[in-house]
Amino acid sequence: ASHWKKNLTGKNAYEAAQVDQWMDVVNSSIEPPTIPWLLPIWGMIPNDVAATNKAKGSLISILNTLNNFMETRTFFVGERISLADICMTVNLFPLYTTVLDTGLRKRLTHLNRWFLTCMNQPNFKEQYPSDWSLCTKMAVAKEPEPKAEKPKAQPKAQPKKETPQEEDE
Repeated sequence: ASHWKKNLTGKNAYEAAQVDQWMDVVNSSIEPPTIPWLLPIWGMIPNDVAATNKAKGSLISILNTLNNFMETRTFFVGERISLADICMTVNLFPLYTTVLDTGLRKRLTHLNRWFLTCMNQPNFKEQYPSDWSLCTKMAVAKEPEPKAEKPKAQPKAQPKKETPQEEDE
């Protein structure tokens, strides 16, 4: 990490708190919905359509919020890249390369600018393959296999109750 400047956690206590805040946003608002959206695409968990749709909605909402925040900023905290930017970029990378297609990115101009600024930093270039590219068509998970219905069990025939017969005497 020879290219990183000092103070990745901010230049003062206030900026350090902001870095922590953004890392918490990643942990609480970006990572959780990323899992049900991306892991089925990668075949790592079964596709749950309802969970995927909920995750998409949550992520698109937070991405819109991040986009609005980045409208007047180059980095999340201060004037230089920080751990907040690094953490955010690392967590958004699979979204930008797998599901955030041209149509979804169209509304995220400020966030896109920030993301590409980060990805073009020397240390990011050292860590990521040089041939990575932004998603052009959203990847989708395979449809869940329909559950095979178990054949309904035939009702068992009730044994006839034998009624004792009265004997004639």
